[in-house]
Amino acid sequence: MGKLSLVDKIVSAYLKGEPIPLKGHAKITLTDVNTGEVKVTESDNIITNAVADILAHNYCGLAQFNVMFPLYKLFAGVLCFQEEITENADNYNPPCDETNPLVAHAGDTSNTTASTLRGSLNTGLTHYDDTYVKFVWDFSTNQGNGTISTVCLCPDTLGNMGLKPFDDTYSPISSIGSDTNYNNSWTEEISKQYPFTISSDGQSMKTVIVSDTSFKEFTMRHDFTKFGIMRNARSWQQVGTARTAVITSVTNYCLADDSTYYYRFYASDATTLAIDKIAKSDMTVTSTSVSYTGVSLYRGSIGGLKGSMRIFPFDGTYLYFPKGTGTNGTTMGTTFYKLNITSSADWTECEGSIVIDNGGLCSPFVNGDQFANPLIISEDLILGNNYIINSDKVYPIKRQNSMGCTTGYYSYKNYSMLFRDGASCYFNNKHTSDDTSRNTAQGNALVKFFLSSINVLDDPVTKSSSQMMQIEYTIQEGSQS
Repeated sequence: MGKLSLVDKIVSAYLKGEPIPLKGHAKITLTDVNTGEVKVTESDNIITNAVADILAHNYCGLAQFNVMFPLYKLFAGVLCFQEEITENADNYNPPCDETNPLVAHAGDTSNTTASTLRGSLNTGLTHYDDTYVKFVWDFSTNQGNGTISTVCLCPDTLGNMGLKPFDDTYSPISSIGSDTNYNNSWTEEISKQYPFTISSDGQSMKTVIVSDTSFKEFTMRHDFTKFGIMRNARSWQQVGTARTAVITSVTNYCLADDSTYYYRFYASDATTLAIDKIAKSDMTVTSTSVSYTGVSLYRGSIGGLKGSMRIFPFDGTYLYFPKGTGTNGTTMGTTFYKLNITSSADWTECEGSIVIDNGGLCSPFVNGDQFANPLIISEDLILGNNYIINSDKVYPIKRQNSMGCTTGYYSYKNYSMLFRDGASCYFNNKHTSDDTSRNTAQGNALVKFFLSSINVLDDPVTKSSSQMMQIEYTIQEGSQS
């Protein structure tokens, strides 16, 4: 057998439960184009646990790592921030507020745009072998100017697109696996295969199914013993019997949960948000409501059939609920309200607008029964199916769909969150009715929106318009100092 590359060794080690420690080193070179003066800054860095967690957990057992390879792409981007970021291995999420602006970024391609933040990969100096991986990025005199205090590695697409709002050209979502089930109907049995919540061991999930007055919670389990093994979705096994709560029959609703409760939200009138809390401990139901003066909540169809759905973002305190228009909120607006579910005085109308309609891009089922659920990446940043919400401002996202169409909103694949801890990494999708001849499919995708490393410079670097900058980042085996 030939010598394993570093990335192959990393994967092999995680398969055996023996993770390899990694260390990184950053080198920043500034060259004055007028005087030829060269300034070099070097610093060791923290490798975060983001990539390790992806490899170690393999939630739902459906990740095809051959699709994710080459693995170095999860480190193949760079983000440079003005202020320091805490060097903590569990600190996955990029800062997304104005107090720590992005100064420079680059990924695995050349910058052919007018962006003054983005640099280009130096393919001649970038290197991968069995002992180390080295990335090199170049920034011209008009790119990446300003003060840099922290340099972070990140996945390739995040490095290419930078932060808010997402670049139309790049999607932070990439498919890493699928599993098929030969059944084209949406039944309770099929619903059980699609997660609402994944347990901390990554081996079992909770599926929530609402049918008339019955709120059912199923526990499902899969024998995840190997990576990248595709199994028929029907090999999920139900553990025990369903737990059931009795609720009032409501046609239009959305579901969410936190560590203590399942929630069902619906607008009982134009200004009242009704809330059913189902305790996870014993399935008891508590019903409350909050009235918001001046808010017209959408009262139309935001629910679905059997199955789990988390249509609109909920972080445990605040729910982003669609604005209502027309008579008594019967028409869905084009933006969200941010509502505190315990305080009628605490609400905000988000800036910006997106396309929202029943059966459309914010429906629980889009283009063939695909889950369309949002992902809360951090306190200020939410990734939706066709939008992001950043600091309570809504941005539409354009994406290339699976049919190759580059116009309009990205509306073909919409995902349900699986990975619930730290930097949320996994989504799930289901599609059937857009083509009655195709099979039900359960698939995973990786959200490439996390920090792979953090390097706080001992001495911040300030780049001017008379300087070129080169960032060299090396990763190799060894304990972090």
